[in-house]
Amino acid sequence: MTELAAGRVLGADGWYDPAEQRLRGSRCGTCGTRSFPTRAFCWRCSNTMLPELLPRSGTVVARSTVRVSAPGFPDRYDVGVVELAPGLRVLARFEDEAPTHGERVSVRTGHVRHEDSGVVLGPVFAHDPGAALLPATHHEDAALPQPEARISRGGQLGVTVAGVATTAFGRPDRAAEELAAEAALAAVADAGLRHEDVDALVVGSAFSTAALGQRMLRHVPWGGRRIVNVENACASGTSALAEAVALVRAGLADVVVAVGADVPVRSGGGLIPLDQEDPVAGIGVTLPSLYALVGDLYTSRYGVGSEAFASVVVHSRDNAFRNPDAYRRTPVTREEVLGSRAIADPLTLFQCAPNADGAAAVVVVADHVVRRSEHRPVEIAALALTSGFAKDRFTGASVVERVSRAVYAQAGVDPSEIGVVELHDAFAPAALTNLEYLGLADPGTAGTRLMAGEFGISGGGPSLNPSGGLLSRGHPPGATGLAQVSELVRQLRGEAGERQVDDPGVALLHTMGGTVLELETNACTIGLLRRRP
Repeated sequence: MTELAAGRVLGADGWYDPAEQRLRGSRCGTCGTRSFPTRAFCWRCSNTMLPELLPRSGTVVARSTVRVSAPGFPDRYDVGVVELAPGLRVLARFEDEAPTHGERVSVRTGHVRHEDSGVVLGPVFAHDPGAALLPATHHEDAALPQPEARISRGGQLGVTVAGVATTAFGRPDRAAEELAAEAALAAVADAGLRHEDVDALVVGSAFSTAALGQRMLRHVPWGGRRIVNVENACASGTSALAEAVALVRAGLADVVVAVGADVPVRSGGGLIPLDQEDPVAGIGVTLPSLYALVGDLYTSRYGVGSEAFASVVVHSRDNAFRNPDAYRRTPVTREEVLGSRAIADPLTLFQCAPNADGAAAVVVVADHVVRRSEHRPVEIAALALTSGFAKDRFTGASVVERVSRAVYAQAGVDPSEIGVVELHDAFAPAALTNLEYLGLADPGTAGTRLMAGEFGISGGGPSLNPSGGLLSRGHPPGATGLAQVSELVRQLRGEAGERQVDDPGVALLHTMGGTVLELETNACTIGLLRRRP
């Protein structure tokens, strides 16, 4: 190893021991589960964890080259997933070019980035040719506790969506409160309600400044009411919806407007900013590279490559072409997708959801208000909002699997009844993995089925993202989830125009939010909507 310049060591006060050159983690004294970084309680059994130094060496199970980096990081560097022990995988920065899958690596102190005060050092993994290979383990011991999702109690929700609206997503160069007000007023009008009927607003935003709901009062007539602001990363909009549903269901309000808005383009665009002291983002794992690793692992398991990921974008653009509110509406070919700018191997620019400014709103109402609507009523049969467990997303079952099982059970719905799904395709591989986690495709088959023409607007499985999804509709984080709901409601009403699905059946909503990369996710929202009799 070359001599290192003096600099502060990232994580030295918590999750990395530079003297031992080992990561600090925890081990459960009850079930033996290991975790990184150090945690107080076990994600499996909730018992106390004890601190320990983790194994110094492990096996590469996924890898990616970052080609668009955050300020202070090199223009190009490699990251990956390293299995240090069965059931323990960590996101890693590599010292040089990433070793291939299955090769053994060991951690040491190396250069990570620069900041104003100088060099930042931290844990980096390097090829360890003298060590025997450690086989990767894809399945954990079935005897260990497998916690399930905890969602709302009380059976089916039966809350009605009376009105929906979205602004056009893109570059409107307008403030978030203006866009939010436009969407909220339009949703109330769509519901056939008067301004004075509104009891409360719940406003979701991931990155707009504080008190977005109160700043809307310049543009809406709803002062003197309950206004609650919600931040839950890219699930902020559907988190606002969950709170609106709770208010109606509890009898605290009859008419609640859930609003979501963000203006990342107006705010400068680029990569979503992450905590640079975080043990994952701090070493250089960006959101695109995180999903690139998801894609790399999916490819290594199932032999499904870049063409399948590119086909997700082709499908998305074809749908967005029919959506006048979508941002990226120009159809593309697989070759154009693969030829766009490299972001984090294997992902290219077109395989990453574009920043977009916009807003969306959904009005939920109590049963006695439903009769005022001109539209065929649509009910939210089930809606779950949960955080992820305090574990990485590469170990154990997906949070999407756990939550979707609970939601299907709550509504008494089988996945085969789903006719249309709006899922969180922030990056192309996520469309395939989430179709499978949601039970809409068998493991490893979603890419092949999509390339064969399934998941379209006319038959061949549930219609995938008829709005164009995040990849083409665009992604204002606070608005995304409510735009998904708006599309599903229009599909169920039969008002989706050229993109109308022949038989929407039961509609499925899926939104994710993740900016704390050491967790499997910040938030996961899954819901089921259907026509009321």
